[in-house]
Amino acid sequence: MRVRRFIPEQDWPIVKTWWKDRGAAAPDLITVHPFGVVCEVEGALTACAFLYHDKLARTGMVEWECTDPHAGALRTLRALNHLFAFFEDYAQNNEIVWLFSWTAEGRGDGRLLRQRQWHALPGPRHECMCYTAQATKQKPEDVPCLSQP
Repeated sequence: MRVRRFIPEQDWPIVKTWWKDRGAAAPDLITVHPFGVVCEVEGALTACAFLYHDKLARTGMVEWECTDPHAGALRTLRALNHLFAFFEDYAQNNEIVWLFSWTAEGRGDGRLLRQRQWHALPGPRHECMCYTAQATKQKPEDVPCLSQP
């Protein structure tokens, strides 16, 4: 299993078909951020995601996660686990205090993120998952700007 940088010329044609195979329209390549990573399992591209990183606010948003719909549940879960481990390590090494990712309520990626100690900030039909990359491991509900009204 290997996590590496997203290479648009090589990876985009494959990733774009994943959205199509899932019955969704792929975003335009220009829409996704240039800091993308992919996970290869046994040499096959299996998952990808993109990080929007605001250095001033010290936050990051993991977006546009997509997986090969034909990879199987276990392979997909392993690949997503490695991608999020990469983003967590990146956050800890690049002064990102908070990482966020949106997930549909009840989806497998939300369960995976909970297992990885991400916290859920519930919303209508979706929940924002939050990871604390600082040593205190402060929960988002303990931070006034992140708590529910």
